Amino acid sequence: MGRTLQGYKKLFDDVKKEKFHGVYFLYGQEEYLKKEFVSELIRACLGERNRAFNLDILYGDEFDKGLFHDRVCSFPLFAERRVVILKNFDGLTLVNKDYVIEAIAGLLT
Repeated sequence: MGRTLQGYKKLFDDVKKEKFHGVYFLYGQEEYLKKEFVSELIRACLGERNRAFNLDILYGDEFDKGLFHDRVCSFPLFAERRVVILKNFDGLTLVNKDYVIEAIAGLLT
């Protein structure tokens, strides 16, 4: 638990300093911390005005490859950043999990 809290503290500190990473993979039982971090990340990356066009929340149990690809590859509109959140990763099929991991790896290289 202490190790987890230190990790989240570093994530929150980085976001406050506007040190963003291209991808965050949040897992574990700390639902409150995950929810708070996602809220803080959205707040820091996108102002209230920019959320309508630059924030997408997708769900693993309703996953569509084409929609995911479109959202992840889209450029931000009238903003510096775009945020795509994929919730319920465990709801993805194994094939779709592999697809998401490969797509993200391709974006990071």
